[in-house]
Amino acid sequence: TMLVLFAGAGVLWEATDGARAFTTEGARRLDIRESPRPVPSLTLQDQTGARFKIDRFRGKWVIIDFIYTRCTDLCITAGNSLSVIRDALPNDRLGRDILLLSISFDPTHDTVSQLSYYAKRYRARADHWPIARVSENARLPALLETFGVTVIPDRWGGYEHNAAIYVIDDRNRLIAIFDHDDPSAVLRFLESRP
Repeated sequence: TMLVLFAGAGVLWEATDGARAFTTEGARRLDIRESPRPVPSLTLQDQTGARFKIDRFRGKWVIIDFIYTRCTDLCITAGNSLSVIRDALPNDRLGRDILLLSISFDPTHDTVSQLSYYAKRYRARADHWPIARVSENARLPALLETFGVTVIPDRWGGYEHNAAIYVIDDRNRLIAIFDHDDPSAVLRFLESRP
């Protein structure tokens, strides 16, 4: 019996990465923290129509969520969470060394005017919170894969998707993932950063 218990404990220890991750999502987040991923360089277009490379933010911390503007559930919660983060950040940091960025995974429907409408809803200004879409549609799958975003078309013209808040460090690497409805965790994380 003891041998079986020890063997079971060993399997549990191994399967949970030393009792640090009890779910697949927990394991993914732990992997990101221990092995940050570089963010692929690609061109985005924001709510003003301006185009920019995502790596222009190198040297700044970037808080990212993935959305589509017709979303009626997760994206609203994530948008509200980013609004809370924006409102809680000191004015001297917002836009200077910390930015917010919402990226649409539906560039076909999310035109510049749709992005602008979404931006107005959350009072998102392009200088500190661009609402953007990928200009190079062929590059979108690689971006989603880097962040672990799963997007599945539903039968009503929308999407089923996972949602989270992602943190990119000043070296343009994905280093942390937080629940989409927990802005306070993101703020605590940022407080410990220069």
